[in-house]
Amino acid sequence: MTAQNAPPGTPILATPAGIPVVVPVLGAMFHLEALGPDDAEALAATNEAVVDWFGPELKWSLNAAFPMRDPFRLRDLDFLPGYADAMRVPPCGEKEREVYDTLFAATFGEFALACHGAEEDGIASPFSYRFYSEMHVTQKGGPLHTCAMIRITVPVTWALDDFRARVLGIAAKLPVRWGAAGYMYSAWEMEWYTSSREAIYAHARRHNGYDVGQYPTLIAEWHERIRTVSWLTFVGPHMALRLREAGRALQSTNRVRVAEAGKTLVLMAGEQPEEGDVNRLWIPPAYAAADEMVRPLRARRGVDFMEPWTEETTEKWLGRFEQRLS
Repeated sequence: MTAQNAPPGTPILATPAGIPVVVPVLGAMFHLEALGPDDAEALAATNEAVVDWFGPELKWSLNAAFPMRDPFRLRDLDFLPGYADAMRVPPCGEKEREVYDTLFAATFGEFALACHGAEEDGIASPFSYRFYSEMHVTQKGGPLHTCAMIRITVPVTWALDDFRARVLGIAAKLPVRWGAAGYMYSAWEMEWYTSSREAIYAHARRHNGYDVGQYPTLIAEWHERIRTVSWLTFVGPHMALRLREAGRALQSTNRVRVAEAGKTLVLMAGEQPEEGDVNRLWIPPAYAAADEMVRPLRARRGVDFMEPWTEETTEKWLGRFEQRLS
């Protein structure tokens, strides 16, 4: 594990040979509203923003449509707007729509694109850009729709003002349902699945300011419930309406500043991200205040991150900011 006095960006886990397995990063994860052809332009604009940000750093791609790791090419990113554009539903009746949904789910039901910046394949990199989507039914008998997310990470040493400005700019482009930006982890799980999960499990249970992510098996869960708050917490129009209906004003307080990024509200918990430290009894007060603002929609029980997590440790992590504020 990383020593308390280790330089920023020191791997949380590395092999005896010094190969990074898990690295701390600044990152943003956006869970998106159900995607359709109208969102293709926003996804293309997000691609452009990421390429402008750190495109030359990306070295490898893994595309679920062609499950092989290949050298990164700019055209790999065309799959994102192409995925949204492929959801054009022809005029049809209810029965024909069921058939169309079934065929679409069989073809595009799960899609992932993972791009990262390590010089060698299989090594964790702080530079990453990921898209993941599954088809789900929100309610029995309802139409299929996407549950999708975008994740962007850069080195933990990145200038905070620039990171915040770029993340807010991207949030303004996307159909955000909710999102979080601050400290998180970057790993190449396909190569180091068990060891990376164990390292994140140990680190995240101590440092409560880190978001564990956990999107592949719980993407439908995170479409309906907020996993966590962070330094920046994004609340899209749909979630904002639900929170207001639950009695949350979503207005600035002495600990959390509320701003806008396009149609999305941004809860800013302080001037910089915080790691937190359970061992030192440090729960960032601004994070706890932001958590209280979104708590009616924040996941609390009935979720299991799976081994090495249990449902009990998952519940404890989800509720880590529930405290009495001074």
